[in-house]
Amino acid sequence: MQNNNTNKAVSAEERRRKLPRPGYIIPLALIILSLVIALVLQGRSTEKLHSAYRVTMDSSVDLQFTHDNRGLASSLENEVFAEMERLEKLFSRTIEGSEVNRINLAAGEKPVRVDEEVLYVLERALYYACLSEGYFDPTIGPLIDAWGFLGQEFRLPGQAEIESALALVDYSLVQVNPDSSTVFLPVTGMSIELGGIVKGYIVDKAMEILKDAGVKHAF
Repeated sequence: MQNNNTNKAVSAEERRRKLPRPGYIIPLALIILSLVIALVLQGRSTEKLHSAYRVTMDSSVDLQFTHDNRGLASSLENEVFAEMERLEKLFSRTIEGSEVNRINLAAGEKPVRVDEEVLYVLERALYYACLSEGYFDPTIGPLIDAWGFLGQEFRLPGQAEIESALALVDYSLVQVNPDSSTVFLPVTGMSIELGGIVKGYIVDKAMEILKDAGVKHAF
């Protein structure tokens, strides 16, 4: 039994001797790490950061992404902002002739046929309004107007005016017909405002353009 234990001890010692010493492991790890970093930098070395800034949707929009071709990057920049402006013309209630503007003008009168994208975003807005039990409500337009946010003529409305505006805020009254692609606000004075959700949708659509073009890093 003693001989067996001795043999086992010797075998374990021999195995330990065969292991690389710590003095060799650290430099080796540093060499491997350096090679990995070099390969990563080499893969990105041709990509330059492209930055653009514009004001759209009544907001400051800062666009940044990496690309290896300055000309193509500029074209992508223009395509992204063109898409944002196209969608703003659909969803902004302040732009005359927009889909949302037409819905609001026809409140209490008739349903309005709208674009498929408007129908989609409005249905999502109503879904979240229901989910939040009205804490998010896309029919908040009359209240926004009461505070003067629409024309940026800010003021503090009186209690009677607030209550009058609140009487027109009720997401559950909005009638959406997917079959005919129509939206109807049944009470005159109701107003849809999608600013609380549509900017996220617009940014998502802009990012899709970059992804489709092969851009991997952007915000």
